[in-house]
Amino acid sequence: MSDTTLSRAADYGRLTHIRASRPEEIAEAAARRVRRGLPGEGERLLIIAADHAARGALGVRDRP
Repeated sequence: MSDTTLSRAADYGRLTHIRASRPEEIAEAAARRVRRGLPGEGERLLIIAADHAARGALGVRDRP
């Protein structure tokens, strides 16, 4: 296993422990998140649904 894989496994283990023992900490962390504003004139925003079945798609319809 690579160092990165071990690190991720440790992170998931830590997150699982926090969610089980102190679930309020997850809500507090989410509340502290800094959110960006909406796109201005001429700007674009890309939203990626990471948990969506089509997450591996690299194009939309006829647009690669």
